[in-house]
Amino acid sequence: MNNQEKIDMLLAQMQEIQAEVSRLQSESNQTEMSGSVLGNINPNKENKTSENSSRPNQSTVNKSKQLSMQEKSERAARGSRTITQNEPLVMFVGPASCGKSMVLMSLVEYIDKLSNPDYTIAPNEYYILHDPQYKTNCEAFMKTLEFNTNATSCKIPLDKTVNEILIDVKKGSKNGQSLRCYSMLEAPGEDFFDIGDPGKPYKAYIKKIIQNAPCPIYFVMLLDLHTPNNNFHDPNDTVRLAYERRLIEIINDGYKRTRGDKVILLYNKFDEHDSAISDAAAMRQLFKTYYKKITDTDALHYKVLGERLYPQFEKLPYISGEYYDHTDDEGNTYEVYDTTDRVTRTVEDLWKKLK
Repeated sequence: MNNQEKIDMLLAQMQEIQAEVSRLQSESNQTEMSGSVLGNINPNKENKTSENSSRPNQSTVNKSKQLSMQEKSERAARGSRTITQNEPLVMFVGPASCGKSMVLMSLVEYIDKLSNPDYTIAPNEYYILHDPQYKTNCEAFMKTLEFNTNATSCKIPLDKTVNEILIDVKKGSKNGQSLRCYSMLEAPGEDFFDIGDPGKPYKAYIKKIIQNAPCPIYFVMLLDLHTPNNNFHDPNDTVRLAYERRLIEIINDGYKRTRGDKVILLYNKFDEHDSAISDAAAMRQLFKTYYKKITDTDALHYKVLGERLYPQFEKLPYISGEYYDHTDDEGNTYEVYDTTDRVTRTVEDLWKKLK
């Protein structure tokens, strides 16, 4: 099977997975609207099944009630996220379409290719329980990762098929079990910051994670400038300014120096900066023109043990891939990417900061 046939097969699989995600989401919405799929049987009232009223068999009522309680329990657990680990949690922070999924993909793809054979990548299946959609997200991510790590070109970007996933990075083993050394969380951009409603608070589950997680949290914050359909390249754009305030809010809410937390400010899509200036000038401009409040000691000052926070932050450029349109033999055009040497250098720099 040649590379083109592999791409076509993966794209077909991804379309099937995306359709499955949509179906599961639709079923979930219908269940929420209609209540229990077992019906609304009330054991304290008569259930009319014919022209004559008759009380259902008590054992049937108890069984239905038991199943209904189990379903309610699973539904409650379905929306909860579980972080109980001691190993560092890498959290990618940014609005929708800013490239968080591809930062994760490019990073784990790089780790998966490291010469050390002990590194393995696997989705954390216990992060969200009793949720078929989450399981489908895990399947889609791993299929794409497998294809991309084996491809030399025409790699497939992640799209909205995978909107939330926790990935475990494991190294070595003990008693036959792989040992986790990191986890990496990619959550929907709207849960951090909704470009359409900038004043909406970020999601409660994120605040719960960053405030209560027992493990160090490495906040990888994407300083979005080049995402289509936003105006973040305007230094005075009100939505961009609101996003900057949100990043500071998340840091103030969750950053704990004593826990071992880190903050990495990532200039993603760095290759799209103004070609008239150098890379070094583009990095300087990012904080001189756009994200001035993050570097302002009046905004992030003396937060932990009387120390300024900003000097402890890492600042990195990042490129997840060199993107271009690819047309197959049937005339269909879709976006693919390659991992160039320049891309690899930025991925290596991020991995070094996380290790």
